[in-house]
Amino acid sequence: MSSLGLVQATRHQFTIQRVGLMFLTRLPVGSLPAFRTEWLGQSMIYFPLIGALVGSVSAAVAWLLFGHISTWLAMLAVLLTSVLVTGGFHEDALADAADGLVGGQTVERRMEIMKDSRVGTYGVLALWFSLSTKLICLHDLALQDFARLLGLFIVAHALARASSVGLLYALPYVQREQAKGGAFAQATVGVLLFNLLASTLLAVALLGPFLGFACLGILVILTIATGFYFHSKIGGISGDCLGAATQIVELGCYLAVLVLTVPVTP
Repeated sequence: MSSLGLVQATRHQFTIQRVGLMFLTRLPVGSLPAFRTEWLGQSMIYFPLIGALVGSVSAAVAWLLFGHISTWLAMLAVLLTSVLVTGGFHEDALADAADGLVGGQTVERRMEIMKDSRVGTYGVLALWFSLSTKLICLHDLALQDFARLLGLFIVAHALARASSVGLLYALPYVQREQAKGGAFAQATVGVLLFNLLASTLLAVALLGPFLGFACLGILVILTIATGFYFHSKIGGISGDCLGAATQIVELGCYLAVLVLTVPVTP
């Protein structure tokens, strides 16, 4: 490859990284002079990296606050930080998916409910249980081993985003008439394997082999389980399904490490 071609390829990678950041977060990355739908699909290879960045911001807030205010408030601030960084993108998807998949009686009705911007009872309950359980887990993990929790933030957010790639590879996107669905059709085995490799290296490096592979096991199990559930309900996945799976995998990582490391007290 010529030096010019290398420069162009490098610029293109930076562009699709920015597209991924614009899609998954609300971090300021500047404006793009142009946009191509396929760039969104190409950005999937960076999903774990983007998740790790979100987790790093959460870890930084935890490091700044822990020991200076109550642990409960510090961990609540961490949760608020992740919501602000992502714009509540995944939380909104979890609520919509809960309303549609649980409340709808037919595929058409489930899809209709998920497209509705209003939040119903199932959505509120899903958000409450998800955020409450996260807060309790983070509080207990912080008291047990705060340094490990900082690494867990990064790993959990990275693996949570990797779950989207697995679902997009294995299942049809049922909203293919939308631009996002067409872009995400680019999920390939190469992108999937790269995501798994990056997730494995990150998890083992930050948590050690035992907890790292435990979190990877949670990623695989929950991605497969949610995939079967989504397929049984709507015959594939939608954007809301992907966001819901992200929340479920992130929470699953916290629960797994909590169960494996924190002794049960009466």
